[in-house]
Amino acid sequence: MAEPTGPTGPAGPTGPAGPDEDERARRIERRRRVVHLIKAMNANDQLAIDNLMAELVADDDRQKVIGALAVAGSTLADGLAKAAKRSVDDVFTELEQGLVEAPVEGV
Repeated sequence: MAEPTGPTGPAGPTGPAGPDEDERARRIERRRRVVHLIKAMNANDQLAIDNLMAELVADDDRQKVIGALAVAGSTLADGLAKAAKRSVDDVFTELEQGLVEAPVEGV
């Protein structure tokens, strides 16, 4: 039988499912919520957008929410650059241009 491993080695101080694993799980779930928000925005699903935005705004660690958004954007840009055979800088330039030119709602 394999020995359980924790964040610091075999059954370390936090054990197999200690605080480090709990934080990792929270970060992964936060990233999933961000992906669902992006998907809802793409589908123009206002109810899902409102619900997901409320969840993310209520998150007790906004810095990690912003980090999750940055991870999502970076991952998308890398994938798009590879698929389109373009540089990542070109993808970000186009993204910035599109965001600047997009209508700003509620203003």
